[in-house]
Order: sequence, then C-alpha cells, then structure tokens
Amino acid sequence: MALACKDLGLAVDLGRDLGVSTELSALVEQVYRRAKAQHGALAGEMSPVRLYEALAGREFRLPPPTATLDAAPVTV
Repeated sequence: MALACKDLGLAVDLGRDLGVSTELSALVEQVYRRAKAQHGALAGEMSPVRLYEALAGREFRLPPPTATLDAAPVTV
C-alpha cells in the first residue's frame, strides 16, 4: 500500500503540474490512502476492495474454482 500510495501521489502531482485532469486518479489515491490507514502500509493489493466489502457487509470476490483432477483424460 505504501508504494501504491506514493506512486499515485506522484502521478496526481505530475498531472496537476502539467495541467492534466487528475480527477479519477485523485479519487483512487484517496481510496488507497484510506486502505493504507485502515490496513497498514504493508497491506496487499486487495486492501481497497476490502474497504468496500466491509461497507457492503459481504465479499465481492469469486469463490475458488472447483476443478476436478479426475476429469476426462486428454489424448495427444
């Protein structure tokens, strides 16, 4: 999270210095900073999603695949 927040901050600052609209990047930066504050600087890339999962009271992630190893054999 720390590195992502730093990079987003640099991108937003550069965009502003160059006169480029950074509205969406600034919003993403805010979300990442909230995730860093809540989950810590070493938190993983799913931390921003975890913020919204907590607000919604449910997980947004898909369940793991249920592949079977004894499926039909592959012939070559």
